[in-house]
Amino acid sequence: MSMQYRPFAAGAANGIYGNGSLKRSEVAVVGSPNTVIEAQFDVRNAHLQTPLLGALLSLTVPVQGHFGHEELLVLGQVARIETQNRWHEDASLKNYIKLHGSLPHLTEIGDTTTGSLHIVGAYRETIKSGALVYEKTRLAVPPGSGLKVFQVDKQLIEKIMASEFGYGYLGNFYGTLDVPAPVLVRHFGPFDQQGCGEAYMGGVFGPSGSGKSVIAASLISLWSHNPQRGLLILDPQSEFASNDFGSGTGFEFNFHQLLITCSGGRFKPRQHIISLDQLCLEGAEMFVQVLVEKGFFKALGVSKQKESDAAEYAAQLLGELEKQNVWETVMDWDKVNALQVRVHERSLLPFAQLFSHHIANAYAIKGREEYASRFLESWQGPHFTLSHIWNETVRLFCPIDAQGRSRISVFKVLQDTILGGQIRILDLNPQRIQMSQRFKLYLMDFVLRKLRQISYAHYRDQEKEKSNCLIVLDEAGRFIPQHPGQDTMLASLCKGLTDSVKELRKMRCGFLFITQTIAEIQKEIYRNLHFRIYGVGLGVGSDADHIRAREGDDAFELYRSLPDPRLSHTYSFMISGALIALGSSGRPMVIEGFSNGQSLLEANRHIAPALREPALTGIGELAL
Repeated sequence: MSMQYRPFAAGAANGIYGNGSLKRSEVAVVGSPNTVIEAQFDVRNAHLQTPLLGALLSLTVPVQGHFGHEELLVLGQVARIETQNRWHEDASLKNYIKLHGSLPHLTEIGDTTTGSLHIVGAYRETIKSGALVYEKTRLAVPPGSGLKVFQVDKQLIEKIMASEFGYGYLGNFYGTLDVPAPVLVRHFGPFDQQGCGEAYMGGVFGPSGSGKSVIAASLISLWSHNPQRGLLILDPQSEFASNDFGSGTGFEFNFHQLLITCSGGRFKPRQHIISLDQLCLEGAEMFVQVLVEKGFFKALGVSKQKESDAAEYAAQLLGELEKQNVWETVMDWDKVNALQVRVHERSLLPFAQLFSHHIANAYAIKGREEYASRFLESWQGPHFTLSHIWNETVRLFCPIDAQGRSRISVFKVLQDTILGGQIRILDLNPQRIQMSQRFKLYLMDFVLRKLRQISYAHYRDQEKEKSNCLIVLDEAGRFIPQHPGQDTMLASLCKGLTDSVKELRKMRCGFLFITQTIAEIQKEIYRNLHFRIYGVGLGVGSDADHIRAREGDDAFELYRSLPDPRLSHTYSFMISGALIALGSSGRPMVIEGFSNGQSLLEANRHIAPALREPALTGIGELAL
């Protein structure tokens, strides 16, 4: 591959790049003072009424470096814009203005509009194999005053991104209609296979109505074009499973259709959306947890205060019997009542007696035998509730449901997504199996523990295929609170997720957390997020403090100026970190999300074969 560097053509300073076919409007000149991360500019007279806040601008900066003299293309986003008239600020002239309303030859004519440009990145023009490409570099010299500043258009963005791989357009730059904002949507595999080389952790934050679910779903859809990467969406509120996005807002957004199209048909809703009644529960610990949820221990006579301890003893017993192949989770009430368990070399005990004695260990030694007798009496009595709960629990662990349909195991779901590059939505709404919301915590913790086991096992074994998966957790604030309190189950889940964020990156298993506020989640998780997306509405209180501390004062002020989507019908977001495709700084940029799914698909024809057809009609008619 032949490669050579060259400075921009002579017309670069006038806004003409490459072959001279691209000419853009000069809106400003560089002012002072400037650094390599921020430049001041003075708006030209013809553009004093041009909306520039949030706009993407470009300039060329001359550099004398290793490759000799060259001019770098520098991109930046307008973070601040301000108009001043020094004559109107003069106290001695304010009385004249009060009487006459203006200053002859000074009002309006004396206005100066200045702004601040956040440097996003710098590019060098390079010839590779006879083609002109833009290569990322760093800006080591502050822009000098007087350099011309131009508006960036769609054509320039497409030219810059033409030599990149694994990117998609998540929306348009703020305040523009057609300047697309590129983000990286690579898989987590090796870089030589067009991956990232490691997993990324990310968060989408925004109050209800900010569009956070839609922007997250858009990003997930773009990610799905990678056949190497698995996607597992943990959906506690059934929002992703029910495809309930943008309802009542006037925005058309069919997430399932987008996922089908972007994945090239790999996602099939009827097969790959798994609700709890389609899931085959597994393990002694989960069996006991279901018994607790359904009131088995209460019906047996265990007090509320001792229920947790009794369940722990029961789980230990059933776990040991399961390892010895004596008991299985699919044994119904009649089978366990007929079961005799060998406790010593020559003695057998009925299962009911052994179970009663084990859960009695939750009580003090003095009354333990009495409690064990009482529990056994309840077990053996004419108690329809106990048998009903037990058999109802057994049905959730059977590989075949009551209608004769096969259930899928948690292990199979994780294996297909973590290692197999498949897409699954796991609907964790417990109402499907008549369980309480609390059971959701246990189920999430169970799934997370299994996920970690699989990832660790394949990471340690050099001969096994490594993980390559993104785990999406909706309503994450409920599961990673900053203060879990005395709830041991919630604390266990929270610690597991916190440890996973720190440890699973190198195992190529990433997380995307979707939540309403920053303040409510574990700060250790927030600090370890490689990218962040902020919806409008976090500009006050502790959320504002977190954004300001993480992204900087200037970025926060730009974020705070974004309009309320309920009033403007425009959904704006600030994105920062490793997701940003332009430049290499990862500095925050502000975008507007697409108003419908069709616009998202039309902007991203380059990432999937199904999107490269001349027309996108009929995309929802793919096989479900």
